[in-house]
Amino acid sequence: MTSFALPSETASTSLLTLCGVGLRFGRSEVLRDIELDVTGGAFVAVVGPDGAGKSTLLRVLAGLRQPSSGTITRSVPKEHVGYSGTEFDLYGDLTIMENLRFFARVRGMADKKFRPAAERMLKMVGLTDAAHVLAATLSGGMKKKLALAAALIHEPRLLLLDEPTVGVDPASRRELWGII
Repeated sequence: MTSFALPSETASTSLLTLCGVGLRFGRSEVLRDIELDVTGGAFVAVVGPDGAGKSTLLRVLAGLRQPSSGTITRSVPKEHVGYSGTEFDLYGDLTIMENLRFFARVRGMADKKFRPAAERMLKMVGLTDAAHVLAATLSGGMKKKLALAAALIHEPRLLLLDEPTVGVDPASRRELWGII
C-alpha cells in the first residue's frame, strides 16, 4: 500500500492525520490504534502480511470507509484524493476514454478541462492509441495503467494506490513505477 502526495505540496503541510483510528467488522477488529500523519511531498508505504488490514486502511484514508474509533483530520477534501484499489475497479463495458470521463465527473472536473487532462493522462500512461478500446479487453498491465490514469485525472492533492503493480509482468511493473 502506498500513499503519495503530489510535489506541489510543501513538506510541512499535513494532508491527513489519523489518531487512534480503529475499525471493526462485527466482532473482528481489523484496525487498532492507527497513528499516521501524511505530509505534502511524502511517499508513504504501509507493509505487512496478508490480512493485516493494509487495504482497509487505504479505504479509510480515501474516505471510503468510516472508522469505528479515533479521529481523522483532513486538510484535503475527498474530492482531491485519487484512489486506485488492488483489483480492477473500473468499468469493463466502457472504453478507456469513457472510464476517464466517468471518474473526472465523479470528482467534479469541468467538461472543458476533461479533454486536455485525458489526453495528458493517456500520453503519460501510454494508452493514447487505445482510448476507444473497451476496458474489459485490456491486458493486466494496461488495466493498471488505466486505473492510475483514472486516479490522477482530476489532479488530486493526495494519491492512494493499493498494490499498483500486482499481477503485471516485470516490464510493466517497471513502467508503472516510472510513471508513479
